[in-house]
Amino acid sequence: MSASGLKRCHYVTAEGTEYQLVPDRDSAEGRRAHFDRAHPALSSLIGFLSSIMLVPAPPCIKIVPLPGISSPTCCSAP
Repeated sequence: MSASGLKRCHYVTAEGTEYQLVPDRDSAEGRRAHFDRAHPALSSLIGFLSSIMLVPAPPCIKIVPLPGISSPTCCSAP
């Protein structure tokens, strides 16, 4: 495994023959891999921006519950 997931996956038959598996082009992983090969710099930028968005919200942001929607217990507004 790498820092971002599996790098390769192999299918091994009962006889011991090994085949490297590739994602289907129409799957999410296949589209991501194709985009990464076609546009490596843009793919890296998107990955970087995505990781920044995963950083928890700073404490100065107040979570406001929407009317008619119950807020989760883990994120209740004070």
